[in-house]
Amino acid sequence: MKIAAAIDGSDSLQITKAAATWKHRTYQYPWDISLNGVPWNVRQTNTLANNGTNTFLPADVDFTSAHIIHRKGRDLATMRAEPDALWIQFADNPNGADAYELEVAFEK
Repeated sequence: MKIAAAIDGSDSLQITKAAATWKHRTYQYPWDISLNGVPWNVRQTNTLANNGTNTFLPADVDFTSAHIIHRKGRDLATMRAEPDALWIQFADNPNGADAYELEVAFEK
């Protein structure tokens, strides 16, 4: 799974089998967001359903096997895996924004 976004400040992302939910915390709203190539404007809606043309993950994904295999961005981007969800945290503390990319692999 590839996650991309322009981040200025701090944001968090929760991903479940049903949907992804974005929580903006500080500074500018993120832009150029995509999950596996599916574009997402979090200013319009902070929830992206994982179905139809917005399908960004297969239904049988095993979150417990998730691990980051590629990370790009000048500051913090972390992931925590739980049985029913992934939690992604971004913290871009230097002035201005930067492009962040995370690639998450699933073993099962």
